[in-house]
Order: sequence, then structure tokens, then C-alpha cells
Amino acid sequence: MKISKIFPKIKIEWASHFNPDGSRRKPDPSATHGWYVKWRGTFGGGEDLRNKGLKEIRDANRRSKEAKKKKAAARKFISTFKWP
Repeated sequence: MKISKIFPKIKIEWASHFNPDGSRRKPDPSATHGWYVKWRGTFGGGEDLRNKGLKEIRDANRRSKEAKKKKAAARKFISTFKWP
């Protein structure tokens, strides 16, 4: 017996997937999730899905670099005293 007959397509929507105004929340980009989506697109034959995975990987890397820059800028200490 096919599993699709036992369990028809069920869509589960968690409360955490929505913003307070009711709109859908888009999760932050993740390199791991992007790699998984790319993999599914590569072996499943979906070029558009593969491209979405690559875009998510790029976005995750860009976000990571921006966070590192922001952290380094916050760590920078500006002093009015000049050391010899």
C-alpha cells in the first residue's frame, strides 16, 4: 500500500512561520539548507531549485561576512589619547 494513500498531502503550518501581522516569515539564509536544496535540484533534475540553493548559499555567506564586519566595528576602540 502506498504511503500517499495512507497519508494524503498534509500541510503543517507552525505559528512561528508567521509574523504578528499574519504575513509569512522568511527564515534567514543558511548555507547548510542552501547546500541541501542545491543537492535536491542537482539530483532531482530541477535547475530552478538548484539555482535557489546556490542563491541561498551566497546570501548566507554574504550575511555571515556582514555580521563579522559589524562585530569587528563594534570591537574597535577609538581613543582620544595618543600613545607614544
